Amino acid sequence: HGLIDADAEKTRLTKRLAELEKSVAALKGRLSNAAYTDKAPAHLVQQTRDQLTAAEKELEAVRVEVASL
Repeated sequence: HGLIDADAEKTRLTKRLAELEKSVAALKGRLSNAAYTDKAPAHLVQQTRDQLTAAEKELEAVRVEVASL
C-alpha cells in the first residue's frame, strides 16, 4: 500500500527485462549453432537448454509484472 516506488520498480523491471531478452537471444544463438551442439559435450548442451528454459520463464514473469504496473 504505497510502500513500493512504482516508478523505481518499473525502471528496475524494465532493465531486468532487457537483460533477460539479451540472455535468451544469446542462448538461442548458441543452441542454433551446429558447431556448438555437435561438438560440445552433451551435458553442456543440456545445461544451455536448461538455462534457456529458466530465462524464458523469468522473462515471461517479468513481462507480466511490468504489464501490471
